[in-house]
Amino acid sequence: PSAADKKIEITFAKTGELNNSKDSLVSYIPKRITNRHKFTDQLPAEEFLSSIRSLGAEDINVDIATPGDKNNKIKSLVNKITPKLLDEPSFRKELSGYVKTNITKSKFGMPAFVMGVPNFPSLFVPTILKFINLEKLSKKKQEGASSAAVFITISTKNNKEEDWVRTGQIFQRINLLATKSGLFTHPMAAPLHDIDGRKELQGILQTDFNPQFLFRLGYGTVEPKHGPRMM
Repeated sequence: PSAADKKIEITFAKTGELNNSKDSLVSYIPKRITNRHKFTDQLPAEEFLSSIRSLGAEDINVDIATPGDKNNKIKSLVNKITPKLLDEPSFRKELSGYVKTNITKSKFGMPAFVMGVPNFPSLFVPTILKFINLEKLSKKKQEGASSAAVFITISTKNNKEEDWVRTGQIFQRINLLATKSGLFTHPMAAPLHDIDGRKELQGILQTDFNPQFLFRLGYGTVEPKHGPRMM
């Protein structure tokens, strides 16, 4: 790619010894787990939620929906849009390239066990997914995906590459802080892949900002295994 195609540049420089203490977020990078299972109703401490809110700025919002009307509306939106998105054959075909069997050694994509699929059925899931909306067949999976005491949305005033990168930086920081505190996160991408879903989420949040990232946060009822990963 040419210099004109460059969106972000990362430079590493040695500044001293790596801080591997238990208080360093760096040490929690390999411990991160996306938890797609059911969450408990327990709320994170208000101090933790306040630290997340403080990550916002004038041109970027971190909206936290705790139990109440907004939280319930986001749950309904997720439950409505996710099956709708998976009804699209083109989306299922693309997704099937990322879903692997439980015995995969691939560091690209995700093993089916992260979605609660046992070993033997996992051998067929990548193929079946191309033809069948598995979301409609799994009431347990739907209930798990919508179970959360907290939904968090990161929204930006503008909608440029820089805003996407900043959104990712904020989510990764929240993810590491959550891991350090014994909490789990689970990105909920479906409403943001759907034009109507994105607009509805804007309405729920009562904002003119662009919703960039939606995820649930909470304490897990199950601690899932790590899939193969690069880090």
